[in-house]
Amino acid sequence: LKHLPVDAVKIDKVFIDGLGRDHEDTVLVSAMINLARALGLGVVAEGVQTPGQLEKLREMECPQAQGYLFSGPLPADEAAEFIAAEGSGTGR
Repeated sequence: LKHLPVDAVKIDKVFIDGLGRDHEDTVLVSAMINLARALGLGVVAEGVQTPGQLEKLREMECPQAQGYLFSGPLPADEAAEFIAAEGSGTGR
């Protein structure tokens, strides 16, 4: 990782699916977050679908998450509107 031109680590949905249910997945996600943080890299959890997964990620201090819990895929113009609405606190 230290030789790759990356600024963030994306944790695959495969690991997020087992978060809080599968001990090994939970340990791996925690380790990935801590490793990225120690290397000064950003972290994004991919495929967050449940409030329980989000809560576990918050407990682990994961700074960013994406997935169907927040929104499905959107066309670019709708994505911009969604982001603007979220940033203003009005939600969708």
